[in-house]
Amino acid sequence: MRERYTNKKHKGLSEFIKIIELAIHEGADSVTIEYDDEGLEVCNWIGTLGIGEILVGRDAEQNLIEYIIDTANLENKTKGRIVIEIDEIEYTINVEEYFNFGESAFKLLIKKANK
Repeated sequence: MRERYTNKKHKGLSEFIKIIELAIHEGADSVTIEYDDEGLEVCNWIGTLGIGEILVGRDAEQNLIEYIIDTANLENKTKGRIVIEIDEIEYTINVEEYFNFGESAFKLLIKKANK
């Protein structure tokens, strides 16, 4: 796996890569990340079917959210993009921030980059 165009030194990078790799290998076309009482809920979506899991660990949560906001440049806007290479294939991750019960949540739309 090789990663490009993102902040390679950011603490949330490894968690982000794990989430995207799992989604791609499961055939998901998008991922949602929302706060839950137990932690962050990460749900992989294939069309309208979603399968989720809870990420535990406040440090991992905070680092992941900071990575997404910083890398997709979401400080002053709700949409951004992250380009990443996984298994030698380049993907564009279109990121949309929205609010769910007053808290930030994210939808990550995964697409193979056009070459």
